Amino acid sequence: MTPLNLTEIEKKAYRLSNQDGLLEVMIGILLIAFGATFGSGVSVLPMLVAVFIFPRFLEAVRTRCTYPRIGYVRLHQDEPKKTALGLFGYLAVALAVMFISFLLLGKLKDVAAYKKWSPALMGVLLLGGLIYAHSKSGSHRYIVFAFLALVSGLLFSVLNFESYNGLIANFFVMGTIFIVTGITIFILFLRRYPKQLQEVINGNQ
Repeated sequence: MTPLNLTEIEKKAYRLSNQDGLLEVMIGILLIAFGATFGSGVSVLPMLVAVFIFPRFLEAVRTRCTYPRIGYVRLHQDEPKKTALGLFGYLAVALAVMFISFLLLGKLKDVAAYKKWSPALMGVLLLGGLIYAHSKSGSHRYIVFAFLALVSGLLFSVLNFESYNGLIANFFVMGTIFIVTGITIFILFLRRYPKQLQEVINGNQ
């Protein structure tokens, strides 16, 4: 008898719970919101929405559209403190690599260099988050997203944009990719799992 691989079971459960594409739509909306508000006085608003509103909104939509089709499973949640330390640790490493690179190139005090390569930094940060999502789910589409995020970040850094326009454009491009992909996955999900008619108490359909 083959022993149970709890890690693989957890990955499968996480993958199945996110097969509706709604998480991708949420990420895409947030990226576009960041791009639309970047540099303005309300640029912190998308972050607050991401923390307090979108998780509840996502759960509400899934309660109505997803769970009636595939059921509901309560997934193991990583410790918030451990997750936060991991995210900040990755961010610190990414920033340190950028600063060291600029130091070696003699551009440490060159503000234009930071603006130019900000899309690449965004791509690296998305790369980390998407690799984490892949490690949790085993879904290969997160690897594709990670590749696109890195390539897009490098491309918008190489192209000549004024100020942070390259970063803003990158937010919109990646956001659009996530939204279009998420909506496509959601439509296919609805077709694959049509909602079953539920029996009422008196036995009528």
